[in-house]
Amino acid sequence: MSQVITNGKNVLFVTNDDLVYGLGDNTEGCLSLGNNNPVYTPQMIPALCQQHIQQFISGKNFVLAINKSNQIYSWGCNMLCQLAREPRGFFQLVDLIEYFDDKNIIQVSCGYEHSLALSFDGQVYGWGSNFEGQIGCGDKGDDNTILPIQLKFTGGHLIKYIYCHANCSFAITMDGSILSWGSNENYHLDDKELVVKEVESLLKVRSEYVAEYYDIWQERDVIYIQLELCSDSLTNILRLKPQVVHRNLKPDNILIARNVRNGKFVKLCDFGLVTVHDKRILCGQLDVGELRYIAPEVYKDHKNL
Repeated sequence: MSQVITNGKNVLFVTNDDLVYGLGDNTEGCLSLGNNNPVYTPQMIPALCQQHIQQFISGKNFVLAINKSNQIYSWGCNMLCQLAREPRGFFQLVDLIEYFDDKNIIQVSCGYEHSLALSFDGQVYGWGSNFEGQIGCGDKGDDNTILPIQLKFTGGHLIKYIYCHANCSFAITMDGSILSWGSNENYHLDDKELVVKEVESLLKVRSEYVAEYYDIWQERDVIYIQLELCSDSLTNILRLKPQVVHRNLKPDNILIARNVRNGKFVKLCDFGLVTVHDKRILCGQLDVGELRYIAPEVYKDHKNL
């Protein structure tokens, strides 16, 4: 096999002789078989065979593919213009997105319901749902973009890599800067002010039990953080089966230092959830952190309020 994709619901793969097979729940025609019936064993997909498919890219309920000639195909759900074709609805057979025939596309990435395409000359095009501004066309709202829009970046940046995640998008410029736009609900986007504020609080912490933060500075659009070097973390020791249950005290935040002078080699590092509380007030926030790592007494206290 030369190419395989799975999105948890469907599997598509290309054989060495350029035949395409698929299996899965086939919801909204995501297997391009002309129907939406479940497929339990690999079935040949005639519409995709001998098309020289190089890569499949899957969204929430639609699929794109790019072939050897850098042409882009689409099929599945088009209710939010995910397929860059008209009309809205469901397309259970593959079709070519003719807009890209002369664009020399080298990379495609899909979010839940939007997509980006990158051309050889560093240009980026977006289409689909724009409810959170994830396309990057300078606006957001209920209007979805049927035809791809060429994005204009401040400073005239040319792009070398793109990535879509859920309802947000990212791009790496030719000079190594990282750009982001769309939904920041779960802090996927780079909030530099928040990062600086967090680290400035951590710089004040001086404890032999906590990993020490030394400095923070910015060069161009990149923030650098100087942190005490610890050689391991509890994640590796527990092999992803943590025995520690506490207020977001997960294994990734417990560092292991070796050959230290005071003999204390377990140190805490909880970057990202730092705040300063009044010593006279005991409080535990239940709306941050992961529930499975919250201390039982904190959860119990909130539950009994």
